Amino acid sequence: MSSYNDAEDAHGQPVNRALNARRLKERGLDELLGICTGMIADGAVNEQEANYLLDWLNRRLDVQQEYVGYLIYSRVYEFLRDGRFDENEKRELFELLAATCGHTPQAPGVTLSACSFFDTPPPKVQIDNHSFCLTGRFAFGARSEVVEEILNLGGWVHGTLLQSTDFLVVGTLASRDWKHSSFGNKIKLAMEFRESTCHPFRSRVSIISEDWWAKHIFS
Repeated sequence: MSSYNDAEDAHGQPVNRALNARRLKERGLDELLGICTGMIADGAVNEQEANYLLDWLNRRLDVQQEYVGYLIYSRVYEFLRDGRFDENEKRELFELLAATCGHTPQAPGVTLSACSFFDTPPPKVQIDNHSFCLTGRFAFGARSEVVEEILNLGGWVHGTLLQSTDFLVVGTLASRDWKHSSFGNKIKLAMEFRESTCHPFRSRVSIISEDWWAKHIFS
């Protein structure tokens, strides 16, 4: 049984404008993921590909309004604006695109941090008057940029995970061997805080992904 939301006009376009806009945005994100997948298929990115991606995003403001689109656009723009696209920037862009696509061909040391340690369901994130601890590498930018964003929104950041920390934010760019790294130590400690039956701050620390954190600062 069809509904008003499913109705289409004579051109096959949804009558509901909000629904149509959402479909177009989703289509744009699908196209972006397709471009990213093609760029990383050979295990590297070059300047020509990066310029193509930047040009495409410049023409797709609707995609830029989504977090992942804005994130990729801001990083590519930053890499290319000085006219030099060095090897470190190429590697960083490759890792970002690979993480966005959720796989890492020919880059076994990098993966999208989508692991079982995140809170399920993810909690509502309030920045103001709440404390954060950071771990991993962030697609948003340098860790100092993430810290600055939290401080600007009224939160504060703990350099080490404390029993009173509200949120542990895990960067999108993670390592497959997280259990054996300093990156993983904070996660394991947060899990211990949550699971300890005798701990006075049980379940106080929420483990969230960078993407979930970003949805709240860009909402």
